[in-house]
Amino acid sequence: MLREWLTYLSARCAPEAKRLGYLHEAIAIRERHARHRNAWQSHLGRCRRFILRAAEQTQGKDDCVILGSGLLLDVPLKELTAMFEEIALVDIVHLPETRRQMKRHANMRLIEADVTGLVSGLADPSAIANGGALPSPSPPKGLLPGRADLVVSLNLLSQLPLSPVTAARDAGARDERALGRWVETIQRSHWDWLNELADTRCVITDETQTVRDLDGGVCEETRMLTLNELPDPTEQWTWDLAPFGEIDHGTRTEATVSGWIDRSPTT
Repeated sequence: MLREWLTYLSARCAPEAKRLGYLHEAIAIRERHARHRNAWQSHLGRCRRFILRAAEQTQGKDDCVILGSGLLLDVPLKELTAMFEEIALVDIVHLPETRRQMKRHANMRLIEADVTGLVSGLADPSAIANGGALPSPSPPKGLLPGRADLVVSLNLLSQLPLSPVTAARDAGARDERALGRWVETIQRSHWDWLNELADTRCVITDETQTVRDLDGGVCEETRMLTLNELPDPTEQWTWDLAPFGEIDHGTRTEATVSGWIDRSPTT
């Protein structure tokens, strides 16, 4: 707890990111990884290998952008910095561990950004509280100086709506159908935005989370990715997300993870 509190006090991030819980969640992910390093190893390894597969298929090797870079646990950073002229790590919060990594690689830079375009508006919930409409996602247009060779959306797509939906509910939003449509809008906006950023797109996300009991029976299943009519994933695997004891001694949660590699016709 002391380490978590010290990180919370010392980490640099935008005030609205802290207010909406992004810093707290980044620290929580770090601590969950520390508890379940062995259980997560297979998933993290699959992510790194999948990203390298996408990088090897990328024709240009000037710019690589990682959206949702986090603690770099699932990023093959050493290999990517050797392959590309510049690596841009994009997240709403960069913990001190990530900032220290940057100092070891001359061709790596950090970009602190809200890729949904929702956070600044949700930090002031008065409009929603007074019956206003849910804001529309608006990914940043000037994030990059030009089109990148490779963009990676890393374990991010399913997570993008979580904090905005919590903030909207806290502000008084009660129409669950409208919130469900908003989730899909946020995810669709991100998926479409990737086409604007790079010639080769690599997307990794959990599609479903399944709670199982001691005998392996399904207790609950939640669809995390609400987009319809997506192409078949390039690869798919299972992530032992929350082993027995993390949430409840009698259940564990596994995630079905999908990865897509998509290239523009000109590449």
